[in-house]
Amino acid sequence: MPDFQFLTTDNPEEFKKGNYLKQIRSHAMLSVKHNEQQQQRSKSGQAPPKPSEPSTSSRPGASASPPLVSEPQLRAGRPVKFVDYNPTKAAEKGSRKRSLQNQDDDDRDDQRAVASIPRKSAKARTSFFAQYANAVLKPRQVGRGADVLNTMPEFSNPKISVWDLKRQFDDLMLTETMKAFYFPAMDGCRHAFLSTACIKATYADMLNGFVEESPATLYIKEEVYTMIRESLVDPKRQADDGMFMCIGQLLAAELVQGEEDVMMTHEQGLDQIAEARGGLDQFGGQGVIANALSAVALVSAIVREGEAPQRFFDHLDHPVATATAARLAESPIFCPRDDFYNIAPLCSEQTLRILRDMRDMTNLFVHSEKTVRRQTLRGEYPYPRQLSSQLWSFHNRMLDLPPNTDPTTFFDPVAAAAAAAAAGKCGYGGAAAKPDFVYEACRHAAILYSYAIAARVPISTAGQYFERAYPQMAVRVDIAKVFGDDQLYPDPAAARPAAPRSASSACACASARCASSTSCTPPSTGSTTTAAASRTAATPTSPPTSNSTTTTTSSSSSSPQHLPLITPPPPLQPPLCSSTHPALAIVDAIQRTPNAQDAWGDLVGVLMWVSFVATAAARAPPPPSAPSSSAPGGSPTFGEQAASSSSFSSAASPSASSTTTTTTSSGASPAASSASSASASSASASASPPPPSSFMAGVDARRDYERARARKNLASVAVLCLIRLAFEQPRSIFPALRTFLRVQGLLRR
Repeated sequence: MPDFQFLTTDNPEEFKKGNYLKQIRSHAMLSVKHNEQQQQRSKSGQAPPKPSEPSTSSRPGASASPPLVSEPQLRAGRPVKFVDYNPTKAAEKGSRKRSLQNQDDDDRDDQRAVASIPRKSAKARTSFFAQYANAVLKPRQVGRGADVLNTMPEFSNPKISVWDLKRQFDDLMLTETMKAFYFPAMDGCRHAFLSTACIKATYADMLNGFVEESPATLYIKEEVYTMIRESLVDPKRQADDGMFMCIGQLLAAELVQGEEDVMMTHEQGLDQIAEARGGLDQFGGQGVIANALSAVALVSAIVREGEAPQRFFDHLDHPVATATAARLAESPIFCPRDDFYNIAPLCSEQTLRILRDMRDMTNLFVHSEKTVRRQTLRGEYPYPRQLSSQLWSFHNRMLDLPPNTDPTTFFDPVAAAAAAAAAGKCGYGGAAAKPDFVYEACRHAAILYSYAIAARVPISTAGQYFERAYPQMAVRVDIAKVFGDDQLYPDPAAARPAAPRSASSACACASARCASSTSCTPPSTGSTTTAAASRTAATPTSPPTSNSTTTTTSSSSSSPQHLPLITPPPPLQPPLCSSTHPALAIVDAIQRTPNAQDAWGDLVGVLMWVSFVATAAARAPPPPSAPSSSAPGGSPTFGEQAASSSSFSSAASPSASSTTTTTTSSGASPAASSASSASASSASASASPPPPSSFMAGVDARRDYERARARKNLASVAVLCLIRLAFEQPRSIFPALRTFLRVQGLLRR
């Protein structure tokens, strides 16, 4: 008597019917009776009866059970006979007496019925269980078929998979707070869930090197916009949590793309939904939704250098969610204690000096807000003399910093962590020390940030200035390493130039870099360096002085009237840009850091500050045809001078726009002035003819393309930092956003 018997049916409800229950009871009683008979025979010494010859069928039937049926009848829900029940044994045990003839007839009927049912061999069953075990133990295949219960919303286009986007970017963009509070608030809102794909698709475009949106990203946004239009018709859904989250996630995607008019539209939409709900505190998710999307709106205002809706700015004072992380995200715009205690063991001493200087400069600038505004109302622009001298001293220190190729800046994070744990020190330079790209990114960002504050110009204007107006400070990076040779040289027939820069130009740039160590000195210090005088003449901080001579100087052998932005390569070869936007150097440094995908870990606050500065600096300059506003006094603004200047060593004076002047100190000797005039005249005499306009147009187009790609990379980094901090540390990001917005507000004059 077998220990186990099996019943099969297509409908589980069939097991509750009487015929099934009767068969189960019969099998149980027969099993008990069989065991009792075996025990009695063993006690009396009788040998057990020999079993009959096994039938050729593995599923013989018994007359006590209902007859087997064919496959169509099985699908109708009819019960199936016990598979291993042996009618011969049942007859010997006395359950029912039958003739051998009837038994043979039943066996033949059973064989025909069983033959009509498709069965797998033992080998096939074994392979099936092996495949099932592999499927359970190994990782599941991720794709459109991964959602076995079909519960996740999908796009109508079968080529776009939400599962693929989740698999690629959930490790980067998913936090514990989002799992616990944010995503449960999306329950039942299809467009809110699918709009998360906009952020991931835009990030994928950035990784793939697309400046414009890819077709897949455009399709995702179009379908999300269609769902939003359908939801706005329903009064119950036009201001619910899902609509607020959907528009906020679209704003985060547009923040990366950089369409400022679209960003402003989304900001206003969020403000209107919050007004219809009665305030940000009316949204669910225990305040996580309000915190996260308020931070998105404020970051959008930061990267476009505009003003955020007042509702989100007011929310900075009372975030309704608490922090979930123990470490504070310290940065130059958020340092609640007297020093950087959390991030000090994680960076070099040189990096800490930069961060401390930028923190002190920010505090000095913000705390002088009343003084600055009072000076502006009086027409005394931009700062009092003492404050201006202090701010320029910060910027000069940033200019004096060596690049990360200098061995004195090398840093070993592993050895630094061990040294900090042992002696409480940082900046250890051991044998395994190497170039510190965190230091390099902070150095470039500090140069832009400090110049914008010292000159009191927007950060985007500072970026244009260092790209065009001063070649010795223009950052030089290998663009092929940042963006790839295929993007630099799209034509397969074009070859890379063998020598993009001559030795003389390299020496000239090196000497100019050395001469810039005392540049950007405020007028009150009385610097005798012509480079410093040229730079201060280009800034609005330089008032016209009486001891100025109308001379033109140049720090290179090229003519200042026709000094090209990029050295023209030989004919029939594509131009290689050697003077690039500082944002490209920051992107290159960030990408070379080992934990860039992790947002620098506990240095996420520093990375957020760097990305804010670099993204704002990489904004597109205003079009030349746009009407320009004038600075007080009738002279062009500094942004117009930096954008329209084609000469690096000459600048228009605020008092005479048609005269090129170089301010010299009263202590400078006449011989020095005559020497500079002679060198300028010799440089003009040996100047090469200006490059053709078509070449310069191509150079400008390439520069704009590189700047746009750099801006998209930096904005993606800013969004990554925003996700990490807005959900996990709202009490760290909100003070930082408030400080940065106050700085930008003062820089807008």
